[in-house]
Amino acid sequence: MSHELLHQKIKSLRKERNLHLKDVGSGVGLSASYLSQIETGKVEPTISTLRKLAQFYGVSIVYFFETEISQDVVVRKADRKQLWHDDKCMVYEPLQGSAKDKIMQATYIKILPEMDTFFSSHPGEEFMIVVKGLLRFKYEDVTYDLYPGDSIYYNASRPFIFSNPLKQEIEVLTVCSPPVP
Repeated sequence: MSHELLHQKIKSLRKERNLHLKDVGSGVGLSASYLSQIETGKVEPTISTLRKLAQFYGVSIVYFFETEISQDVVVRKADRKQLWHDDKCMVYEPLQGSAKDKIMQATYIKILPEMDTFFSSHPGEEFMIVVKGLLRFKYEDVTYDLYPGDSIYYNASRPFIFSNPLKQEIEVLTVCSPPVP
């Protein structure tokens, strides 16, 4: 049995709840035509769009990337899903086959060269380890330059900022608990 594609999962959620595209659109602040393009696979949704949809439907964002076989314990590099951030400065790759009933979420992030700043916060705690490049990380008014092998563990509900000051891509492994909705 093959796993459902992202656009099919989004459409299935709407159909299961007997909603029209305009209902979902007004609930998440997107046009019905844009949602239709997502549901038909013509457009790939951004992270913020998926977060809005996840919040609207009351599911975790990782729901959209879960496989049907929840016993999957291995995710092959070639099978990772890739999701671009809105402004195309980062790509996220969920690292677990299924996040259902999990207490943490692992993600591999690639940050493009010379990304100015990215502001974030979310409930829970987060751990990051730099795999490649230089990650500039600001937390509680202190700025840290993190190099390959360096890690940071912090309360993610407090605002944090990171950037890529160099002309090369950064690769970072993150683990957060609970999973980011």
